[in-house]
Amino acid sequence: MKNLILTAAVVASFLALSFGRVSAQATATGHISAEVIEALTVGESSSMNFGRFSAGDQGGSLIIPVKGAAVSTSTVTTADSNINPATFSVSGSKNATFSVTLPQGPTTLTSITGEGTMMVTDWNASSLQGTDAYVLTGGTQTVSVGATLKVGTANENPTGIYTGSYQVTFAYN
Repeated sequence: MKNLILTAAVVASFLALSFGRVSAQATATGHISAEVIEALTVGESSSMNFGRFSAGDQGGSLIIPVKGAAVSTSTVTTADSNINPATFSVSGSKNATFSVTLPQGPTTLTSITGEGTMMVTDWNASSLQGTDAYVLTGGTQTVSVGATLKVGTANENPTGIYTGSYQVTFAYN
């Protein structure tokens, strides 16, 4: 019996040496990469312009779509055709995609005399290719931004120039 145990121990030792070490852990090499791309740059090419209009006795809205003609509602009457959405020129890494974040709420336009305010709401944007897909084809893209101007009555919004500003955020996807 003693020989049998000794023989088994010798065979087990031989097998362990011939098949290599058995280990509870292993090591592997991982690889890392990074790509530096051009910074995203944006400039306002043209400002949003609701043009010249009359509020009338009930007020209403003046809607600037990203494509097509402006629409007035209720007693708001436009006086010229210089109504246009804002356009932004976006540049960056060729064929990269990006997102556009518009204001989440209204923006106030204030009379330069301080006698009245109007609200800009319902923000919308589109690439000039007419889609919501924002791709820097060739490294550039133009984005159009439209909105709706809420106009009060002639008493609430006396004649004059109204101004304001808003933030649009452009970011790589």
